Amino acid sequence: MQMALNLLIAHAKPQRLLIEPTGLGHPTEILQSLSSGYYRESLSVQKVITFVDARHLKESRYTEHKVFNQQIAIADIVVGNKRDLYKTGDLSKLKAFVKEQGQPTVELVFTERGEIDLNLLKGPAKSIDKNCTHSHLLKSEQLLANTELPECGYLKAVNQGEGFESVGWRFTAERVFNRTKLFQLFSGLNVERLKAVFLTEEGVFGYNMVGDGLTEIQLDDCLESRIEIIAIKTSDSWEQLLFDCQT
Repeated sequence: MQMALNLLIAHAKPQRLLIEPTGLGHPTEILQSLSSGYYRESLSVQKVITFVDARHLKESRYTEHKVFNQQIAIADIVVGNKRDLYKTGDLSKLKAFVKEQGQPTVELVFTERGEIDLNLLKGPAKSIDKNCTHSHLLKSEQLLANTELPECGYLKAVNQGEGFESVGWRFTAERVFNRTKLFQLFSGLNVERLKAVFLTEEGVFGYNMVGDGLTEIQLDDCLESRIEIIAIKTSDSWEQLLFDCQT
């Protein structure tokens, strides 16, 4: 993240950056990095926004999960997303949970399809605490760094922490995949999160899967195919299944 931020600040000079942690990323570590001496001179950290699906509060694997609770605790604004799918009691349960876990000044709003008033983004973050505690997770550095891919044409990295496992692959541009086979494979996986971009015979496509299902969008371009999967338990068979999706 720091390498990417440094490049963006030096070359792109953006007016605003939106930073979304990975599924296994600790938000407090990101805030600590952004409030360090170097970035304090370059960035003004604005409000921290956490999107929550209130239906997840019925499951202890969320309510008792350290990172899930941490995302509530540091939020300046909690957005109860997918309100149109809530059942009776979901909304009030989220209100009570945020009151218990959140900051005294936290704002709670509800929406559908992630649509929020952009004015909510304005204002400094109140959640930066130089003394806040944090733990460290294992990182899939091979996936994040600009490492040259080996002659075999792909690179694999694994990750684990907070009760979850993560596995990811990078593939050279010479490896082209079958779009239909990829979609069928991803649709059949029982995982917490999947993010991917693939070069296929029909063009470049991005994939994103959470509990509510898999989405596929066409992209303009990418240099290589990448995928990362987060699950309670990963499977060694996924690698061969991906290879079988090649054209």
